[in-house]
Amino acid sequence: MTLTIATPELHQVFNSFDDHGIFFDLSRLTGESNHSYKQRMLDVMAHRAGSTYQGLIYGITRELGLSLYEAMTVSCLKDANDDYLLTNPAIVFDGSSCYLYSDFDPSVRTVLLEIDLFDKSSSNYFLGGLIDTINATGYFLATISSEADAWSRSMCIFNQSNTETIVSESLDTSANKLKLLNDDIVKGSLGLESSTLTYRKNTAAEVLKTGDYHVDLSSGLVTMRGLGSPIDRIRYRYRKSPFTFLARPVIIGNLQQGPLREKLFERVEDELDNEFDGMISLFGLDVINELYSVSPIFWGV
Repeated sequence: MTLTIATPELHQVFNSFDDHGIFFDLSRLTGESNHSYKQRMLDVMAHRAGSTYQGLIYGITRELGLSLYEAMTVSCLKDANDDYLLTNPAIVFDGSSCYLYSDFDPSVRTVLLEIDLFDKSSSNYFLGGLIDTINATGYFLATISSEADAWSRSMCIFNQSNTETIVSESLDTSANKLKLLNDDIVKGSLGLESSTLTYRKNTAAEVLKTGDYHVDLSSGLVTMRGLGSPIDRIRYRYRKSPFTFLARPVIIGNLQQGPLREKLFERVEDELDNEFDGMISLFGLDVINELYSVSPIFWGV
């Protein structure tokens, strides 16, 4: 007599949650509980997936049952007079680099430090090392989040900035002063569309005649001589400090992005010192081989 012992296998019983998942085009993960599945379905509405950079981050992270998390918080340091130590500071994650700006004025864009996040020989390859590098400048203060691991890849922080653009905000008011929805305006980012407000002044005290206006960049207070009309609009970029940068467990890069292409291809210069892509680099070969292993693609012509 032969005794056969069967090993039980996990079997998910189809229920109403799976029924809703069909409408969201979101399948249940193997062994996933109803609670976890419900949270992922709710996330479909909050973070829409798509072919954009942000859409890919949301979609891939959700489909794998992962989630975004807080990586670190960065503040732009100020002096005793509550003025920034740098002229117009900003922090930007773009592709494989983290840029610390001393002046984020669109007409200047002065970079204090560019930090390579893809260099395995550098401590910046890891989140803890990146934080140390940022703090070493003396102009920014970075602290790791309780949700993050100091030894996680710093490239897990996706493209973000501690500044945000307000495309259009109304200046319609019945008074000579108006408080914008945001303060700490980035110098050089203001744009005004108005038929009556035509002369921008350096101080509020200089606003004396019709058409004069002044914007206090620190407080976001607009002082004007004459009332703003319903069609008057203002565009600006404002700074968020401190700002918490989010990360995702899956690293997503754009092959067409400048900083990443410089690692994919050797750099070549012509007679006019113009730089362009040369032969594929060793790192580029690793990326291509990895893509080949997961998807049948063609490289080149």
